[in-house]
Amino acid sequence: MSAPHGSDDHLPLTALDLSVLLVLTEEASWGYGIVKAVSERSRGRLELAPGNVYQALDRLIARRWIRALTRDELPDEADPRRRYYAITPAGVSAAAAEARRLKDMMPSLERVLHPRPNEG
Repeated sequence: MSAPHGSDDHLPLTALDLSVLLVLTEEASWGYGIVKAVSERSRGRLELAPGNVYQALDRLIARRWIRALTRDELPDEADPRRRYYAITPAGVSAAAAEARRLKDMMPSLERVLHPRPNEG
């Protein structure tokens, strides 16, 4: 099945952009909430600088892959002083296109991780 038009235009995604999109596929969040979620999910292996995350959020909004929620859309437990973000259908398509790209690379990655004796 081919990807929707435009979802491959920005591939490969940066680790930062993909990390933000993956967090937002699960729930709406605010900037620092995304930083914490990425750190937790990577078991501390990926620590994002808040300034870089906010630049990524602006970039992802410009691509229409995420959007800022209005006050009426905030989750019940949300702090109204924070700006919350949600993924859009285009963002889901972009994340899925990147996931397919990475999945297609798995055989090569497996050969690197587990070389056969005759492959040196």
